[in-house]
Amino acid sequence: MSAMSKWPSAIVAVAFLTMALHAEDPRLNNLARTMKDGSPVDKIDAAKELGQMGADAKAVAGRNLAAACLDPVPKVAQAALAALEKVWPELYQSGVTLLKDNDDKFGVSEARANACDAIARMTDGDAGAPFLLHHLRAHLEKDDDFHRLNSALEANVAALKKLAADNPAFHKLLLAGASNLNVKHKNRALALQTLGELGETNPKLRKQFIPTLRTACTAQSPNPKMISHPKNDIRPVRIAAIGALAKFGKDAEPELPMLRKLKLDPEESVRNAAKSAVDLLESGK
Repeated sequence: MSAMSKWPSAIVAVAFLTMALHAEDPRLNNLARTMKDGSPVDKIDAAKELGQMGADAKAVAGRNLAAACLDPVPKVAQAALAALEKVWPELYQSGVTLLKDNDDKFGVSEARANACDAIARMTDGDAGAPFLLHHLRAHLEKDDDFHRLNSALEANVAALKKLAADNPAFHKLLLAGASNLNVKHKNRALALQTLGELGETNPKLRKQFIPTLRTACTAQSPNPKMISHPKNDIRPVRIAAIGALAKFGKDAEPELPMLRKLKLDPEESVRNAAKSAVDLLESGK
């Protein structure tokens, strides 16, 4: 083996050694714990010290530092963000975008969508879940969906499905966004569709999701005579809920009587969705 060919292996070995040394650094471990469990004053002091360490603090303290950026104490959050910029600049850039950007060009929010995608691509992107959850909480029931479903919401949900599919906070936000209180019909449909996808892969979640799906199946338009208007078109909500139940197999069989009734619904798209769901559930697949 030539001397040049040994360089990549040597570099990797040095990187792993550096991470191991940091993991055994008592001071760094204490700072990481402080960012999670310390008092506000101690968190601020720890954040300042971590910021001085820069990228060397990422492996041990980066995750707790990112979570502290959403601390309810504003001064703690500010200190954590300032430190994260030095410790983990890539996550900082995406996180700040999700916290502060509100650009919406007819349903397209490119900066926020790109930020969600960037976090999803990170090897340890689950550390960015607090930023993604904050963004979903801030936009799922508020973003205008008149023209289309906002691109940032689509990217937001896709990132959380990848990084935090089992996170109860994610489920809670989806259930709230899927409820009758959300008058943004396309956004609500996204929440319902996502509940179906999560329940399909994790049967333990289905029981808590089904009541919300059942309610949405029979949602009523605020103005049935003008149902084609985006603010009145409840059909995407109903279709998403029906499709979600169809993914739940035997757990959704008690909903079959309701779904059979929906095969006679005045709206053709709802009738078709109900027929497909009934056929799938009755086939036992």
